[in-house]
Amino acid sequence: MKKNGNVDVVICPPCGENVALATKRGANKVSPILPLLPRLTAVLPPQGREITTRGFTLIELLVVVLIIGILAAVAVPQYQKAVLKSRFTQAKTMANALSKAEEVYYLANGQYTSHVEDLDVTLDYTSSSEDLDNKQACDPEDPGCYYHTAWGYCSLNSGGQVVCKLRGKFPDIGIVIGLVHSALDWKGQTLCITSNDATENDTTYKICQTETGKTVPSYSGNLFLY
Repeated sequence: MKKNGNVDVVICPPCGENVALATKRGANKVSPILPLLPRLTAVLPPQGREITTRGFTLIELLVVVLIIGILAAVAVPQYQKAVLKSRFTQAKTMANALSKAEEVYYLANGQYTSHVEDLDVTLDYTSSSEDLDNKQACDPEDPGCYYHTAWGYCSLNSGGQVVCKLRGKFPDIGIVIGLVHSALDWKGQTLCITSNDATENDTTYKICQTETGKTVPSYSGNLFLY
């Protein structure tokens, strides 16, 4: 502190300037600013330095977006494939249950049925005997009638065939089972089926290859024999 005329002056090096007190010479009152000096010194930056804040640069943001895009490109297809396999397993389980029930029905009646209600089996389907294209009720004997589930649909053919297929993002894949007493070329056999125009690059085609261990279809129509 030093005297400057009639005013006391406090030298504040960190502040870079002198702080004048409002106390006149000879007075006993101390300026209210004096108790605040320690706080003022603490919050002020060192002499000759400035406080700067730094954000993200455009390049850094672009790199982050690029990394997120790469991770999404890898993770999303794998997730979709896992969901597809899970639904495919459900379709296969239901097809096997229906085919076994059909064989029991044949032994008792000498023929197969296209009605799930005739079979001694309990299935979790949401609607029955509904036309898949027109969304209208139809004759259960019509091959265009299906028993719908949360993952797809199944249809029974009195000629001796059970078909369960998926619907949604990958609808062109499913299970076909030729019943033992049918006149089909694949009677007594289980096949993985995908769309006729599916190629080796399609996910459904690859699923059938993995499921059956076959690299090419066993029958026309992209039918892969188990």
